Amino acid sequence: FLTTKNRPTPELQNRKWICDLVFLVDITNHLNSHNKTLQGKDLIILDLLARVKAFQLQAKKTPFFPRMAEHFLSDVHACEKEFLTFLTPFDVNTEEVAEHLKMEIIKLQCYDAFHGKFKLSTPLEFWRSVAATGTYPAPVRDSLQIATLFGSTYPCEQLFS
Repeated sequence: FLTTKNRPTPELQNRKWICDLVFLVDITNHLNSHNKTLQGKDLIILDLLARVKAFQLQAKKTPFFPRMAEHFLSDVHACEKEFLTFLTPFDVNTEEVAEHLKMEIIKLQCYDAFHGKFKLSTPLEFWRSVAATGTYPAPVRDSLQIATLFGSTYPCEQLFS
């Protein structure tokens, strides 16, 4: 087609260039698919981190994305203990919990009624129910801060659409 229009296309004759183009198309398609899983209603940062970790494992420790591994994932790993306290407050090792949370998490872990509530709800619903009681203010505050981190631009996009 381009030849009939007198448009030279030497790139299409170059096998290496074609291979690079095919790779770029494949990787762009893969990233687009991954990006779509990171969008949507009711996704919190922890949902997105789980998907990014799965992507990281699937991509064999991100060899094609060294900047992502270097910057984003190092930030994620730095916050991982805080996220675990939010996700699994009854399984978290209290020795690894931040000092300002330690005593309240220990007390929470000893309270069977909350343990039962946790098993029957999502982490977000659980922390809302704990907040409603007015007990354990430090872990409630930290958990709600984690829950309100914007995982995606979805809430902002919905506001303006």
